[in-house]
Amino acid sequence: MLVYRVCSYTEIVRLLEEKSFENLGKDGKELIKLQQEKNINSHEYNFRNKYLHFFKDKSSIFYMHLENVFLCTYNIDDELLNSKEKEGYYLDLVNFRSIVSVPEYAIENSLLKFDNLEKVEYIDEFLDIDDYFVDHNLTESTKLIYQRYKSMSRERRKSWIKNK
Repeated sequence: MLVYRVCSYTEIVRLLEEKSFENLGKDGKELIKLQQEKNINSHEYNFRNKYLHFFKDKSSIFYMHLENVFLCTYNIDDELLNSKEKEGYYLDLVNFRSIVSVPEYAIENSLLKFDNLEKVEYIDEFLDIDDYFVDHNLTESTKLIYQRYKSMSRERRKSWIKNK
């Protein structure tokens, strides 16, 4: 199933250079501490692992600030996703007053493979939910950086990274 993640420049560079998730993700210790301070989601974390979070629905990326970030599309096995699905808690997208539950996944970085990455798109301008209603694919608002099976050449990727 396709799932979505909003990523920083640093994460994308590391992922495309190393083609591995080994050095990516948040420490379980840090996530447990954050969970104790604020009730941010219903996930359960092991303090020994690192985790990456994914949204079930593309429209859920709008709970994040979308400017100068990367939208990553992953294709992850349904069985793994079903065992990791919980709820994230975010301010509603309309009034920003109430907390809503959003389906999401917290997956240990050790369970992910580079082949799960389908596509990376760069969002260089501020986007909000209205942009999604106009263009569900966000093709007018993003720049394709990487697509599986149409891999960017190493030289082109390096020049893109250097020009950022």
